[in-house]
Amino acid sequence: MAKVFENTSFKNVPLSTFSGYPNENVQAWLSELDEYLGAVNANSAQKVTAAHLLMRDNARQWLKLCPAAPENTDPWEYFKKFTKYIAEFQDLCSQIDDITEPEALHTFLMGLEPAIQAHFTRNPTLRQDLNTVMQVAESLDNVTKPANVPEAPNQEISLRWKPLES
Repeated sequence: MAKVFENTSFKNVPLSTFSGYPNENVQAWLSELDEYLGAVNANSAQKVTAAHLLMRDNARQWLKLCPAAPENTDPWEYFKKFTKYIAEFQDLCSQIDDITEPEALHTFLMGLEPAIQAHFTRNPTLRQDLNTVMQVAESLDNVTKPANVPEAPNQEISLRWKPLES
């Protein structure tokens, strides 16, 4: 990454890596990275490259499944949106002791954009388990945050379950 930003006075600022472990805060990491990359006037593609270089372990594995930004979409904003959705969903599930796999799966699917939800409705064999659904969703475009994910920690969590069409 040093070569990308070698002509800046910020080149010696140490940046945090992100490994994707439960005790790490992806939003804080993205915010720190966004602040630094804004200070060095990095363009969107450089920001995504920098994030890729700073990802380790579980995060690096997840990155291999992450789709490229759709055409006419800012790659950095897409990367942040996608990363936050998965992290917030996993964090929400970890806060609920008695959530079942089918409930988590259903909630994840309801947070996807309608076109992606329709893909799972047309292909019920893809809804085997939450990990499979997350991997398939990561290979599709335009993931959005579900309406029931809290904006701030300790905010009341309400989950609504609706049967999924087969």
